[in-house]
Amino acid sequence: MILTIYVQAEIFGPNAHYSSYYNLACELYIPLLCLKEKNPYYTLGVFLPDILKNFSFLYNRYFRSYVPTSLNTLELMLWRGIIQHYQDDAYFHDLSFFKLGMQQIEEAMNLSDSLILLKRKFLISHVLYELILDNMILDRHPTHVLEINDNLAKIDITILSNFLRNIVGENEEIGLYLYSLECFLARRFLGFYSMESNLVKSLHMVTGKISQWDLNDSIVNEFANIIKVQKQKIDFDMLFDSVKQYRVIA
Repeated sequence: MILTIYVQAEIFGPNAHYSSYYNLACELYIPLLCLKEKNPYYTLGVFLPDILKNFSFLYNRYFRSYVPTSLNTLELMLWRGIIQHYQDDAYFHDLSFFKLGMQQIEEAMNLSDSLILLKRKFLISHVLYELILDNMILDRHPTHVLEINDNLAKIDITILSNFLRNIVGENEEIGLYLYSLECFLARRFLGFYSMESNLVKSLHMVTGKISQWDLNDSIVNEFANIIKVQKQKIDFDMLFDSVKQYRVIA
């Protein structure tokens, strides 16, 4: 599961304190290949757990026990997208190629003088492998991101606001969630992962503090080498076939 990071002021400017509720690193490989319905609210639901900070806390506390019988049509699409996200998470993280990729990254880190002492290598390998998959899919399917961005641009934030309040109740963080989502949509940020040079930046923003590592030239170069080697090892056609077996793709 990708963890949420704090976006720095240079990305969002003077309102960066609100943007700590925005998640810079998303598991794009799941929604890009597995979107079951072309509906903006379903699409948003699939992305929401990765866009908003601590959404999994809300999911575990409120959504798991919520019975969606009172939701209207658009709210139900949001709900279905969110549920789909967690089902996809469980499926992909249990695939043998995903576990192997994480293992290979950890082994490479243990062979590097610059990376061997980093803490929580399991977390780093998990996040980095997801970022690599994101990059590869964006490279091969660039139009998917354009389509998703266009789809998300159709969202009425008021509908999401009512949806969250119906399930979570009145919560002061909802306003911050909505603001950060608007930033995400306005900046069409999904394309960030199409540049390989941004992967290590994202990795550091997600894991740097908890794993206690700095973004210096030596570490950047080592991770960049791991990324290049790992991309050569990934059988993208096999990955795509595994997705097609899991979800019908047109």
